[in-house]
Amino acid sequence: MLPGLLFLGLACLGLPACEAQRPVVFGGTAPPGCRCVPLTDCPELRPPAGQRLSYDQAAALQRLKCGFLNRTIKVCCGGGQPSPLEDDPTPPPENVGTEGAPPTDLPLTCGDTNSIDRIFGGRNAPLGGNPWMVALGYSVPGQGGQLELSYECGATLVTRQHVVTAAHCVRPDDLGFRSLSVFHS
Repeated sequence: MLPGLLFLGLACLGLPACEAQRPVVFGGTAPPGCRCVPLTDCPELRPPAGQRLSYDQAAALQRLKCGFLNRTIKVCCGGGQPSPLEDDPTPPPENVGTEGAPPTDLPLTCGDTNSIDRIFGGRNAPLGGNPWMVALGYSVPGQGGQLELSYECGATLVTRQHVVTAAHCVRPDDLGFRSLSVFHS
């Protein structure tokens, strides 16, 4: 029994090393001569040091992915397919001006305060000291089954009609907002 387990253990230890050299069959979609090897072992697909891939190059490289070896991506190397790194780089976007753009009612500045006090050391800010802060109130079950208002999230007022908050503060299945408190003087 022990020699059989020892053989099985040694055989399993040798698998990753053998797997890196063994070609993978792609179900007829891979080019002839394609080898599934770690990206580090395929110089024609490896980007030059310090060069970032364009979106198109990364997408093409993703299509050549054929597996993993530990944490290393394995790619279809060889087989005569063109290297995604040889594509022309994506031209930079044109600088688009604002002439002729539709007018916007969004403010040019945000966060101007009428207070010079700051919250530090656990002291409360004065009422109206941070006019862009919002408290989000939710209806939650209280004692005796009665719904109570609980302020559980904060948000930021970015315009007169728009509030930004964290994604976990808004649950699409239960939008139980009951109070939106904006304190200002």
